[in-house]
Amino acid sequence: MPSPDNFNGKCGYLMNIFVSPSYRGQGIGKKIVQFFVEQAKSQSVGKIFLETAEGSSAFYIENGFSPMQGYLKYDE
Repeated sequence: MPSPDNFNGKCGYLMNIFVSPSYRGQGIGKKIVQFFVEQAKSQSVGKIFLETAEGSSAFYIENGFSPMQGYLKYDE
């Protein structure tokens, strides 16, 4: 749905991005995230969301994401 900070209402969601521990620290994760962000921007996606595994938040914050408050999810 459109909003003041996302006029066209298009949103993206990054899910299950994983780099094998033996390949971490080589910039692979950063390149993956950058690729998907660039793809989203090229399609005029105004917001990109993700949920992080424990301990991964700092990586995403370093790569341009901001923490969100007030996010709730319904679980059946």
